[in-house]
Amino acid sequence: MRWIGLACVTVVASVGVAADCARTSVGLTPLSDLGSGLYLGQYPGGLYPGGSNAIPPDHLQAGVTQAGAIVPRDAAGAPSAGGRMVLLSIGMSNTTQEFCGGSFPNCESFSFIGQALAHPGVNHTSLSIVDGAAGGQTASTWDAPTDQNYDRVRDTRLAPAGLSEAQVQAVWIKVANAGPNVSLPSAQADAFTLVRQIGDIARAAKARYPNLRVAFVSNRIYAGYASTTLNPEPFAYESGFGVKWAIEAQIRQMRGEGVDARAGDLSYASSVAPLLAWGPDLWADGLIARSDGLTYVCADFAADGTHPASGAREKVGRLLLEHLLASPLAANWFRASGVVECPQITAQPQSVEACVRQRVEFSVQATGGTPLAYQWRRNGQNLAGQTNPTLVIANAIALHAAVYTCRVSNACGSVTTEPAVLTLCVGDFNCSGGVPDEADVDAFFQAWNDGRPAADVNASGGTPDDADVREFFERWNEGC
Repeated sequence: MRWIGLACVTVVASVGVAADCARTSVGLTPLSDLGSGLYLGQYPGGLYPGGSNAIPPDHLQAGVTQAGAIVPRDAAGAPSAGGRMVLLSIGMSNTTQEFCGGSFPNCESFSFIGQALAHPGVNHTSLSIVDGAAGGQTASTWDAPTDQNYDRVRDTRLAPAGLSEAQVQAVWIKVANAGPNVSLPSAQADAFTLVRQIGDIARAAKARYPNLRVAFVSNRIYAGYASTTLNPEPFAYESGFGVKWAIEAQIRQMRGEGVDARAGDLSYASSVAPLLAWGPDLWADGLIARSDGLTYVCADFAADGTHPASGAREKVGRLLLEHLLASPLAANWFRASGVVECPQITAQPQSVEACVRQRVEFSVQATGGTPLAYQWRRNGQNLAGQTNPTLVIANAIALHAAVYTCRVSNACGSVTTEPAVLTLCVGDFNCSGGVPDEADVDAFFQAWNDGRPAADVNASGGTPDDADVREFFERWNEGC
């Protein structure tokens, strides 16, 4: 609850440090790609419960109901045809740089506000987008309704634009702590602290903004290039778990499972807090492409490797814009009326286990304004020519064992499916479906002697060689 001020940004920029551009990966799996896998052997991935990236149906329905109450309001908060709806950012330096990128209201074209102002699908009639975030304003400066940040937003952001706190009805929250030093799995880990702080911020924001209905919450971007202790890895990565657990706490509470000890009371039914939902998932492992293709190069960052330069600001701005255009929780207030309906995934591609040379298919179903365009990706890279709702792999080989996603887009925006994994049982080389045996060895060596791609079981992309023989027998001995 303390006021930190803008000096933090000046200090970071003046110490003369250089980004660690050699650290292009930290070897961690993005939360949205981790799925039901475990971080540190104990923390499931996925943005929502069950390893899923899709908002649960009950929380989605509640969110749509809450969003339905977002309507143009006058300064006193009463519904008014000539009123305004305010979307406000809450957070620190990275947040304001990505949301506005300049000195609000003069925002950079590559920021979220800049991109939203230029997009024809955004509501430019009754929606006001206000950057409330500021440099140095870490999570603890937003966690009580008496914090000076809320007065600052009221007096220097809302009032000059002729807006009031009663018109703020949606927020984007992206917060962090300066200098974290305890990581998971410690009970004192910064990720657990963020759960409490996000809960406090949600309640504080609701107290200041009585008509606040929906809060979109995002994690931090990659910090592997960081050369200071401001907020390096793994804390940037683990911030995603703080967001995930705070949202899950509300979901469980509203299902009657009790109030979470860390997050506290998050009931939107009793107007204690807004409904919490994921904004865009922002973390990717440096140059290692996420399943939707997101990467961060060193040039995306400022000299300290922590704050976003124009490259990262554009990426975050685009992800937030696409997220809001596609979200059912923003359809009635963020999108312009009469525009093409944004695409929605109605059936996700499913993971597949197959044997070598088997036919494999991945399919997606989507709705939205036509025409819908499809682009399949393998390990985050576009697959040339794969632009149909169904991806067909006629003869699967080791090179095809990967993570697949499909990006569906139209004139409104785009949405990416959840990742689907193709796992190959290399040991069952003759595809008999049984336990690997000598017949599989014979089939492998026939393909190996012929130099066929199927024998490239280590997925090197070259002519089958002794390394493939070793790989085959390792898999054969393992039973798959």
